[in-house]
Amino acid sequence: MWDNPTRGLDSKAAGEFARMLRREADENEKTIITTTYQAGNGIYDEFDKVLVLAEGRVTYYGPRSMAKDYFESLGFICPKGANIADYLTSVTVLTERVVRPGWEEKVPNTPEEFEALYHNSPIYRSQMDAIESPEKLSHETEDLEIAVAAEKRKQHLPRAKSVYTAGIWSQIAACTIRQAQIMWGDKFSLIVKVFSAIIQALVCGSLFYNLPNDSSSIFMRPGVLFFPVLYFLLESMSETTASFMGRPILSRQKRFGFYRPTAFCIANAITDIPVVMIQVTCFSLIIYFMADLQMDAGRFFTFWIIVISQTLCFIQLFRAVGAVCKQFGNASKVSGLLSTIFFVYGGKIYEPFVSPQDLLITS
Repeated sequence: MWDNPTRGLDSKAAGEFARMLRREADENEKTIITTTYQAGNGIYDEFDKVLVLAEGRVTYYGPRSMAKDYFESLGFICPKGANIADYLTSVTVLTERVVRPGWEEKVPNTPEEFEALYHNSPIYRSQMDAIESPEKLSHETEDLEIAVAAEKRKQHLPRAKSVYTAGIWSQIAACTIRQAQIMWGDKFSLIVKVFSAIIQALVCGSLFYNLPNDSSSIFMRPGVLFFPVLYFLLESMSETTASFMGRPILSRQKRFGFYRPTAFCIANAITDIPVVMIQVTCFSLIIYFMADLQMDAGRFFTFWIIVISQTLCFIQLFRAVGAVCKQFGNASKVSGLLSTIFFVYGGKIYEPFVSPQDLLITS
């Protein structure tokens, strides 16, 4: 018996959960009862029978495939393309139901009237005839009593038992595939990230375009190197918000024993690598060569690897802040404090204000 098990899950996970219940019922010959609301047609079609209640009264109990036709025979219209489950729960709500023209005075209005009509229907009689008599189920009661007594006689040793059926590596692989599919489904966000990195690199590169190879650019070159760190730091701060948005789904999956939070976090870190590499590569190729930094492969790839590493570290840091803080306001404050500390102690703000002429004199 499942009480609203799909609450908090996205539509894809909710559909997979309903199909899992269907397989469990078919393969192990179990009867599964589920209460739910706002169930899509994909979830609704997995069940054999449906029970509709209104203030504790049975307005319908019978085959799933006949529920829509039954209420339409009472004078209610099911909107085209609507969820059948939403339609069944709306017929008793005066502000939501749609009544067939000319049937306004014929349709039932109270739960008692709905129940009376159902008791007079052929579906009710067929369902009552299908109920097994208590005498035929007496052996099941005896089997249950024997099983309970045998269980009580066992001496259980208290030990921690994992609720997860799959290993950590299998969970990481499944979560990685899932995150990759989610990211690929949101191509617009990926395009915006890459496009914004290119625009920022062009703007910054135009400010430091073709730096001269003498002492006049000695304080401008560190600025070129510091800007990628600053830009990707500010962009990584959005991970604090993202961690709060995905928290309800993660908590639900943990509760049902789908995935470990550790596997989910590792999968996120893995899927971040290709996206960050694309962003940093586009950014580095533009700003490095526009600023005319040293044309050496070793120095360029050192710059490239360091920017990628610090970006991945910033992303995980702000995700950790979002995971530790229970309230979004506190997480925002901590993120702002950390970013300010990085600004101050990054080294760029403490460069001495010395002109190139003074530097030439002292040297």
